[in-house]
Amino acid sequence: MDKKFRPVRVPIVLDPDVEEEYLKARTELEQTAEQLLSTASSRIRQARELAGDDEDARTAAGQAVVDEDTAQIARLTEAVAAADLALKDVTRQFMFRPLGRKAWKALVAANPPTEESHAVWAAEGNEGTAPWDEDGMARDLIAAACVSPKMTRDEVEHLFDDGDYSQGEIGLLWLGALQAQQTAGAI
Repeated sequence: MDKKFRPVRVPIVLDPDVEEEYLKARTELEQTAEQLLSTASSRIRQARELAGDDEDARTAAGQAVVDEDTAQIARLTEAVAAADLALKDVTRQFMFRPLGRKAWKALVAANPPTEESHAVWAAEGNEGTAPWDEDGMARDLIAAACVSPKMTRDEVEHLFDDGDYSQGEIGLLWLGALQAQQTAGAI
């Protein structure tokens, strides 16, 4: 039986406005749910008191509060679900695979550390010498390990240098590609 590779997926949001709308919708749902839950008993008690002495009216008044809260949470949940779908539409999933030991060793050998690499390595608090030139290694590894979308080295260069992707997003892709080389099963 052939071994299946363990993919590492890295989502990158292509439209931050859509992401912001999703986060707003989720925050509104969470805050409203917390507020409704923390005040439910007092609001139900108040509604029951205002309904008078008729027990059926008191029960209906309390149930009306619960029903209103349930409807409000349902509307907000639907808004979050719609925002989540919109976010998925503008999110690119990068998928990385392990290369195998031979290809990994060849990439490391092709990207020997420079004096600058050693200085950055030490400045980050690491001990010893840098294992590779991080900039070259990141570009080569992303090109070699990314299976979706499949990218050439030139396309990776464009990704790094064209300005559309932030340093943080490039860092996430680099870490995803690196993680794919080091992931092992749980057993």
